[in-house]
Amino acid sequence: MGGTEPLEAARPARPEDLPRLADLLAEALDAIAAARGGRELLDEEAAALSDPGALRRLHRARDALVAGGWYEGTLVGLAVAHVTPSRSGARRGVVDLVYVEPGA
Repeated sequence: MGGTEPLEAARPARPEDLPRLADLLAEALDAIAAARGGRELLDEEAAALSDPGALRRLHRARDALVAGGWYEGTLVGLAVAHVTPSRSGARRGVVDLVYVEPGA
């Protein structure tokens, strides 16, 4: 027993994670665009994610979550979600993007 780190981990992003998460986001959007029908999948919301300041704004937003996933101590995954009101006025969570670096 001891203080070994878990092999896999996920947590809300910290400010120092954002540059690497921005790289993963760019990879994710490129992968979607390259796939058959991918351009059609990239709607206005996905286009908004490609804005260089998007992750930083989402990270600070009270109604959003930017999270990272680690494997063997390396940041290899990204998840982005937000909360939005439904037509009934209830709040619902929306997963905007989940991406894991190929080969991770």
